[in-house]
Order: sequence, then structure tokens, then C-alpha cells
Amino acid sequence: MQWKKATPGSVNPNLPDDTEIVANLWYIIDHQGFIYSLRVMCYAATGTDQEKLAFLASRAYLDFLVARPFPVPERYGTTFVGDGGERTKYAVIHHDSTAAIGGVDQLFFDALDTMQSDLPAQTKLQIPESPLIKVTALHGGQDGVITPVDALSGSAV
Repeated sequence: MQWKKATPGSVNPNLPDDTEIVANLWYIIDHQGFIYSLRVMCYAATGTDQEKLAFLASRAYLDFLVARPFPVPERYGTTFVGDGGERTKYAVIHHDSTAAIGGVDQLFFDALDTMQSDLPAQTKLQIPESPLIKVTALHGGQDGVITPVDALSGSAV
């Protein structure tokens, strides 16, 4: 492998006042409507809220490929009952059930807490209590291919 080095620009040790951590959040849904995995990527961003949201939107359809994966929190798991009455709980939630918990973005609190705790000690930034986020649905196909839902023709969640 040959590494390519980026040419550094001028480094300013003082962050602009409007610098904050923003996040792209993805959930992966199967053909039956079950959300079975989450992905998160945080960024340090500057500008107006609209500019930051536009930045998130510009990254939403590519960065899921390298975003950090997280399981659906166990407290939102779904219990399935087998033919013999055996009960098995899985860390999945049906998309239709997310309204009852306050929306799909509620699934990401644990992941964002983990991302916060993993920030380098040297950073002055913290993930805000109510961060700017973009939530994007991804379809996990039976073949293992993950595709943004709105990129699928005729598919909707």
C-alpha cells in the first residue's frame, strides 16, 4: 500500500466560536421492517445550523460505509415466540414501533454517549445535549448489501 499525504493548510489553534460536534446517524432496516443495526459518525463543523446540516446531508450517502457500527440497545429489543412457545429476545425493533419510544433518533443515545466518551482527552469539544443530526435509513439486503432507502426505486420505510 502506498500512502498519500495531504498537504496541511494553515493551522489555527483557536476554534471558531460556532464550532460544534454534529452527527450523521444511520439505522439499518431489513425487508420486514426490523431495525437491526445502527451507525454513527461525528464531525467537528462550523457555520450556521443550515450550513452544518447541509454538510451532514452531503456526507450521509457515503460515510455510512465507514461509520462506527452499534447494536440496537437491548432495552428496545423484541421478543419472538417460537412454535414451541420458547421466547427469544433479539436486539431489533420494528420501524413501526419507533413512534412509541419518541422516534427512531431515540435509539442513538447510547451510541452518542459512547462516541462522547471516546473523544480524545485533548479536545475541548463535547457532543451537545441536543446535537445537530441527520438520520438516514439504510436497507440491509439479504445478500448483505447496504443501500440508502431513498436510493432504492419504489422502496419506502
